[in-house]
Amino acid sequence: MDNLDRDWVEFFNRIGTIQGIDNLCSSIFAILYIEPDEVAMDDIAKKTGYSLASISNKIKAMEQMGLVRRKCHPGTRKIYLTVEKDLTKFKKTYS
Repeated sequence: MDNLDRDWVEFFNRIGTIQGIDNLCSSIFAILYIEPDEVAMDDIAKKTGYSLASISNKIKAMEQMGLVRRKCHPGTRKIYLTVEKDLTKFKKTYS
């Protein structure tokens, strides 16, 4: 990641901390948000330094909240992820 991307992820981590969201979820969301296309889950693992298992566990929770969409391409075992770019469409999951 370049410096601008790192700054963006750090910005989302700060927002996540204020909202009670852990840094990994915030980092995943930030990375997916700035990417114009789908991102392979293993690329997110490389960018964050976390294992695929950790990324997968967080993605499951984020899918249930409506933050992330998971997709598989035919002929490959890779999992690709995207997020909704329109922040007004998120489900309200807190009270």
